This record gives sequence, structure tokens and C-alpha cells, in this order.
Amino acid sequence: MKVYVEAFYPDGSQILGNLDGQAVIRAKNYRRTQAYKRLRSILYNSTRVASFRIVAEDGRVLETVS
Repeated sequence: MKVYVEAFYPDGSQILGNLDGQAVIRAKNYRRTQAYKRLRSILYNSTRVASFRIVAEDGRVLETVS
């Protein structure tokens, strides 16, 4: 399974470009990966990032991490 991690500003607009935490995760269970577990620490330490969205290959939003 391949999922995409998208980052968002506090106003809800998407952060474009490279940012720590934005990634493609390739795993059967993405929640068990180190990249997924690191998202919470990025949220606490960053003033720019308000939330992350986990999106499937077909465009479905699987989860919002905030």
C-alpha cells in the first residue's frame, strides 16, 4: 500500500514544496512505520505545521493527524 503525507498551515492551506514530514509511505500498515510515528513530534515542534493528512493513491483521505 502506498500513502501520501500532506502538510497544512494553521489556516488550512496546503504547504507545498519539501518539508520534513511530507513523504510517501510504502507499507502494508502505514501506522507502524517510523515516518508515521514521527508526525506527532513534528507537530509539537513546528510552528508552521498545524496538521498532516494521510491520503491513499486513489485520493481518499484516510486520516488527519493534528
